[in-house]
Amino acid sequence: SPVFDWRDPTQNRADPTTWKWSTNAIVCWVHELWVHRGPDYDWNRRFAPVLDILTAEADVCDQPIDVIKVRGEITDWAEAGSTSAGFSTVAGLAIGSTFQIGNPSSEHTVTAIEGSNVRFEPDLGADHQNGSVVVWSVAAGMTVTEPRYQVAGVYSCDARLADVITSFKEACDGFMARRGDGAIILRCGHFDEPTVTIGANEVIDFSWQSYVERERACNSLDVRYVSPAHAYNQVQTDAWQDLDDISTVGELRSQPFSPGWVQWNSQVRRLAKRKLGQMMVGTGTIRVRLSGLRALGQRYIRVQLGADEIDELADAVVEIYDAPQINEDGLSVTFPIRMADPNVDAWNAETEEGEGPPVPGGSISNQALTAPTITAASAFFGDVSNGASGVRIAISATGPDRQDLTWSSRWRVTGAASWRENTDTSAVGAVVVLDTDFVPTETSIDVEVAYQTGGGTLSPWSETSVVSSSTAAAGPNDPTALAATGGVGEATLTWRNSTSANFDHVVLSRGATAVFGAAAPIGAPIAGAAGAAGSYADPVAAGAYYWWVTAYNAAGTASNNVGPVSAVIT
Repeated sequence: SPVFDWRDPTQNRADPTTWKWSTNAIVCWVHELWVHRGPDYDWNRRFAPVLDILTAEADVCDQPIDVIKVRGEITDWAEAGSTSAGFSTVAGLAIGSTFQIGNPSSEHTVTAIEGSNVRFEPDLGADHQNGSVVVWSVAAGMTVTEPRYQVAGVYSCDARLADVITSFKEACDGFMARRGDGAIILRCGHFDEPTVTIGANEVIDFSWQSYVERERACNSLDVRYVSPAHAYNQVQTDAWQDLDDISTVGELRSQPFSPGWVQWNSQVRRLAKRKLGQMMVGTGTIRVRLSGLRALGQRYIRVQLGADEIDELADAVVEIYDAPQINEDGLSVTFPIRMADPNVDAWNAETEEGEGPPVPGGSISNQALTAPTITAASAFFGDVSNGASGVRIAISATGPDRQDLTWSSRWRVTGAASWRENTDTSAVGAVVVLDTDFVPTETSIDVEVAYQTGGGTLSPWSETSVVSSSTAAAGPNDPTALAATGGVGEATLTWRNSTSANFDHVVLSRGATAVFGAAAPIGAPIAGAAGAAGSYADPVAAGAYYWWVTAYNAAGTASNNVGPVSAVIT
């Protein structure tokens, strides 16, 4: 739909007839929040105070990036034997250029370009209908560009705001934060020299892990995107790989990467490069005094802990990668951070864009979809974004072995006529865990799941699983804000208890590695009030350790294991 771009003087915010179509990720993101997401995103309160920042970010999205491969379309039916055809674009084509068409593809050499009509040899060996895709490499001496960050996608009207925001973030390596005055800052993926420095005198405590555990390590991203050239199916392009790490460890450690609202090969490859780099750097948290509130809305800050702390953070530029938390004491704020790479924007289209997915030929036929299978379902106490807490159902499910699946779940009180449905755009792939919204307690709940392919086809719903929503059987929601501070002969652990109504106690676990299965509980169970801050002094010999915290209800049903955090004991 048309959106309001405040940078365009011909557009009037109060007159939708002046709005225009745009694929600019920041412009579309602002418009979505302002127009469709209610009074909490009032223009004058949330966006007007930071319009200079939003303008700069939108301009970054429009920056031209060189591309090497161009994908065009035949604009009319081209019969077998033809030596000319109308192209939707001739950008980057020159006499002597070659292009591919069809699957298996045939290669042809351009002999003349007359407007949008291209002559070539040899002649076509088969018919090609209107819309058939042609692909070529940009000719030497010519330049073709595309905007740095574009966005294109759809969502259902009942989609959760968190899922829509995630789709925007994935499309532009985005960042969203509220400033101290409540204004909303959106940023796209690009490095800026930090303007805020947090000194050692402002840091109350911190946690830091300088390496990535083996079980979480990744050196290859299986890259997919939704391709208009492939009937809007999700297709696989060249994997993004760290070849040096693959050679060092002697194995491929692959994970999927498939941002659903990206439809451009160069953009998804650039995002994959950023993603893999972010996955393999040191991460942690810093808890700072209220003076640190000036970092709210910043993406990059400088941390100067000094020579007495760990070397990596003695004087480092770090990235705030998620929403900060103003702590319950009202006197401190915690920032999740990871090491920043000043060269994260570097891009060489010649060597890094890749070949892209194969050229499609003819129409892509739909395949019959099979119903997914629910492998487990259980009740738990869970929160939602507004802080409310109640019983939800966690559903584990499996589907076909393909990475373009987006999942939905639905539930009803057993015997009821209607279902309540929810789509989770963050759940992708063949094996997923889906959480419902709140369900009635102390009753029997029916649950089912289904998946949608990248082309938009919905599978049949799974067989029904029946789950008890008894609060006695529901695990509490997870504890939060776990941190560990090393000292002489002991570590100080802090956390915030589960906020669930059925929370009873927590159990702390410690291990010498970052693998929870090798850890053991420490001390006695620690009771406390739901949502209250907790702390524990753990006496331990010198060395490096890892800790987890797990919440339990009175019946002994557990939450997820939260952690690990690490610290060094002297």
